[in-house]
Amino acid sequence: MSKKLFVILLAVCVAAVALGVFLVVRALTRTGADDPVRAVWRYQKAAMLYDADGMLKYSSEYNTAVLTDHAPRNTDLKDYLKKQYSSVTSRYAGKKLTYNAEITGEYSAGDAEYETLFAEYTARMPEAEKPDRFAQVKMTVFSENAKAFEITAYAVRAGGSWYYWKTN
Repeated sequence: MSKKLFVILLAVCVAAVALGVFLVVRALTRTGADDPVRAVWRYQKAAMLYDADGMLKYSSEYNTAVLTDHAPRNTDLKDYLKKQYSSVTSRYAGKKLTYNAEITGEYSAGDAEYETLFAEYTARMPEAEKPDRFAQVKMTVFSENAKAFEITAYAVRAGGSWYYWKTN
């Protein structure tokens, strides 16, 4: 094998390893979801299981502020939630959790509903990244194939990812 071919193959291998490392790190540190249903489900499931990390990963800046309102001043929200949940066992722990969901409305700039939702979101969180879409999701959650509850929730897209915003 020639030295030039060896250098090219080595460069390709190094680039592939670097890309792989980048993708793994991005997947582990990325917040939000790729679609509104996943954002609502993953937040809801984390809340059901008292998983502070999951709740914060899929929570919009607005919802994070709401959660922070319940924590003592100058405390780290993640640590506070973990401490609150450490002595509580979820009734859903260890159970098979599934859902059925549908998007019942999706709103972007120019829609009257979008303007109303945008005003509500930014009134509470004027410094937050501005949302570019909202979606209303109707979800039925099942525990061990038995209906646990139904919710209608809103997800918000900001920065290219979807996050749980609020339950209607």
